[in-house]
Amino acid sequence: MYDMPACRYMTLGPAKHRRGAIFRKKGADLRCFRIMEKREGVCKEMTCTEAEKMVIPYINDKLSFQELEDFIGHIETCENCREELEIHYMVDVGLKKLDEVDGTYDIVGDLKRKLEESANTIRRFFLFQITRYSVSTLMTMALLLSVLLQLRIWKQTGFLFF
Repeated sequence: MYDMPACRYMTLGPAKHRRGAIFRKKGADLRCFRIMEKREGVCKEMTCTEAEKMVIPYINDKLSFQELEDFIGHIETCENCREELEIHYMVDVGLKKLDEVDGTYDIVGDLKRKLEESANTIRRFFLFQITRYSVSTLMTMALLLSVLLQLRIWKQTGFLFF
């Protein structure tokens, strides 16, 4: 019997549990991202140390898509890492904006917009993947149907002898 890993994000069954998949938790929307890796049948969440190493690359938009997905998922579930991100963001972006912007600047609001933009990027990629697989499946079915219809035509005209 298949031994399913203990994972609170596991809602689509063992066949769908893979790196890069996005799952829903009860009462959550698509912003609830899977942040675990499957290693020897056990799900491992991203650690705070790994997330802290990604804070500066996130602020500078240097994360790969997979790293972004894991990082956003961790930030949404870990209050300590979210506070760490806010502190780094305030220092890094705040100092840059201090020289550029006259008057007030909403750093916390800007961070929230950046996090929402990142979540939307992941959501768009996920929807793009679904669309891509759907179109690919439909094209394969259309090709198969065309071949079968052509074989039927050839059989009716006597071109095929079976």
